[in-house]
Amino acid sequence: MLKELTKNLFERALKAEMEEHLGYSKYGRAETENSRNGVGKKSLITEGGVLELEVPRDRNAEFARYLSRTEKKFLKIIRGLLKLT
Repeated sequence: MLKELTKNLFERALKAEMEEHLGYSKYGRAETENSRNGVGKKSLITEGGVLELEVPRDRNAEFARYLSRTEKKFLKIIRGLLKLT
Protein backbone atom coordinates (compact mmCIF):
# COMPACT_ATOMS: atom_id res chain seq x y z
CA MET A 1 0.00 0.00 0.00
CA LEU A 2 2.80 2.43 0.89
CA LYS A 3 4.57 1.64 -2.37
CA GLU A 4 1.45 2.36 -4.44
CA LEU A 5 0.71 5.55 -2.49
CA THR A 6 4.26 6.80 -3.03
CA LYS A 7 4.08 5.99 -6.75
CA ASN A 8 0.76 7.82 -7.16
CA LEU A 9 2.01 10.82 -5.21
CA PHE A 10 5.16 11.12 -7.33
CA GLU A 11 3.25 10.77 -10.61
CA ARG A 12 0.67 13.40 -9.61
CA ALA A 13 3.41 15.79 -8.59
CA LEU A 14 5.22 15.24 -11.91
CA LYS A 15 2.00 15.91 -13.85
CA ALA A 16 1.48 19.12 -11.87
CA GLU A 17 5.06 20.16 -12.67
CA MET A 18 4.38 19.57 -16.37
CA GLU A 19 1.24 21.73 -16.22
CA GLU A 20 3.25 24.50 -14.58
CA HIS A 21 6.01 24.13 -17.16
CA LEU A 22 3.66 24.30 -20.16
CA GLY A 23 1.30 26.84 -18.66
CA TYR A 24 -1.94 24.94 -19.32
CA SER A 25 -3.80 21.85 -18.12
CA LYS A 26 -3.82 18.51 -19.92
CA TYR A 27 -6.88 19.25 -22.04
CA GLY A 28 -6.40 23.02 -22.17
CA ARG A 29 -4.94 25.15 -24.92
CA ALA A 30 -2.17 27.69 -24.95
CA GLU A 31 -0.34 29.76 -27.47
CA THR A 32 2.90 27.83 -27.34
CA GLU A 33 4.67 25.51 -29.73
CA ASN A 34 5.58 23.14 -26.93
CA SER A 35 3.12 20.45 -25.85
CA ARG A 36 2.92 17.13 -24.06
CA ASN A 37 4.56 14.14 -25.70
CA GLY A 38 3.51 11.08 -23.73
CA VAL A 39 5.46 9.61 -20.84
CA GLY A 40 8.76 7.92 -20.26
CA LYS A 41 9.64 5.33 -17.65
CA LYS A 42 11.89 6.01 -14.67
CA SER A 43 12.92 3.63 -11.92
CA LEU A 44 13.11 5.09 -8.44
CA ILE A 45 14.81 3.01 -5.78
CA THR A 46 13.26 3.47 -2.35
CA GLU A 47 13.51 1.69 0.98
CA GLY A 48 10.29 -0.13 0.11
CA GLY A 49 11.56 -1.36 -3.25
CA VAL A 50 11.79 -0.11 -6.82
CA LEU A 51 9.03 2.16 -8.16
CA GLU A 52 8.39 2.30 -11.89
CA LEU A 53 7.20 5.86 -12.51
CA GLU A 54 5.61 7.32 -15.62
CA VAL A 55 7.36 10.64 -16.18
CA PRO A 56 5.70 13.14 -18.54
CA ARG A 57 7.63 14.46 -21.56
CA ASP A 58 7.25 17.57 -23.66
CA ARG A 59 7.91 17.89 -27.39
CA ASN A 60 10.82 20.30 -27.03
CA ALA A 61 12.50 18.20 -24.30
CA GLU A 62 12.68 21.26 -22.04
CA PHE A 63 10.85 19.77 -19.07
CA ALA A 64 13.34 19.58 -16.19
CA ARG A 65 11.79 17.80 -13.24
CA TYR A 66 12.36 19.62 -9.99
CA LEU A 67 10.91 16.67 -8.12
CA SER A 68 13.54 14.22 -9.34
CA ARG A 69 16.28 16.45 -7.93
CA THR A 70 14.72 16.27 -4.46
CA GLU A 71 13.43 12.70 -4.35
CA LYS A 72 15.15 11.70 -1.09
CA LYS A 73 13.80 14.76 0.71
CA PHE A 74 10.35 14.12 -0.76
CA LEU A 75 10.38 10.51 0.45
CA LYS A 76 11.31 11.68 3.96
CA ILE A 77 8.31 14.03 3.95
CA ILE A 78 5.99 11.20 2.85
CA ARG A 79 7.25 8.93 5.63
CA GLY A 80 6.77 11.73 8.16
CA LEU A 81 3.20 12.31 7.01
CA LEU A 82 2.38 8.62 7.22
CA LYS A 83 3.65 8.48 10.80
CA LEU A 84 1.11 11.19 11.70
CA THR A 85 -1.82 9.03 10.62
